[in-house]
Amino acid sequence: PANKEKGTNKYIWVEFPGMAVADGFLNEYGVAVVSDACNSREDREDFTDGGVLYQVRESVAKYAKSARHAVEIIGKIVTEKGYTGSGRTYVVADCNQGWVCSVVKGRHWIAQRVPDDMVMSIPNYYTIGEIDLSDTSNFLGSPDIISYAQERGWYNPEKDGKFIFKKVYSNPGTYSSYRNAFRHISAMNYITGENYTLNPDTYPFALKPNRKLGLDDMIQILSSHGENIPDNLVRERKTDSHNECICNDRTVCAAIFQLRNYMPVEIGAVMWATAASPCIEAFIP
Repeated sequence: PANKEKGTNKYIWVEFPGMAVADGFLNEYGVAVVSDACNSREDREDFTDGGVLYQVRESVAKYAKSARHAVEIIGKIVTEKGYTGSGRTYVVADCNQGWVCSVVKGRHWIAQRVPDDMVMSIPNYYTIGEIDLSDTSNFLGSPDIISYAQERGWYNPEKDGKFIFKKVYSNPGTYSSYRNAFRHISAMNYITGENYTLNPDTYPFALKPNRKLGLDDMIQILSSHGENIPDNLVRERKTDSHNECICNDRTVCAAIFQLRNYMPVEIGAVMWATAASPCIEAFIP
């Protein structure tokens, strides 16, 4: 349904049943927003007027006119009101750019643009590594993102070397979870054809695919039960990769946002969605 609130964008969305902050939106400017829970190590509460949660993605749908504008909206609302969840990464895109915006409980956030010739995948931990806030074409974020981490004792430049956002701000248990690594490895393997270890320190922010990716590739990735995860990694963790991979027993639906800049946005921006697990359901535009 179109949004009826005066002065805001029209949008459609896919609702993930039973999940309070998982819905995906696509608005009339072809701006798409989805998200991934990413637990942070932040244990302080810093909110104004109750803070924000679902309002973040809803504000992108209502007001954003580009992916970069969406990041600016997220940063502004998180800074002003504070994010009440442990942490989350919002993935936003339009027909020309894709951005990853990671927010931390409270008022800290960092965003990185995905290079035009690369592909980014994310499970449920932060994936942004090195940052450079002076490079405003590719990074946006809280000015004190590094100094705050130093203040909290999470980062010591003399001992730790380069500041790596995902290592510094992630909840250690979430960051080292093999469930997250399995999903990340499966997606990266489909993208590049290469194999990866269970060490997330070695995973790049984005990858160059070994071919041009299309809808069929996205469907295959979203339907993955871990068929492409090396047997030795599965044995190492003594687990059934199906239950821990991208499409599993807890998958309620899936969505793909096809954003084409060589067509008018009314027909160039399409949301494909399933009504259940993507391995058994058709994607409907």
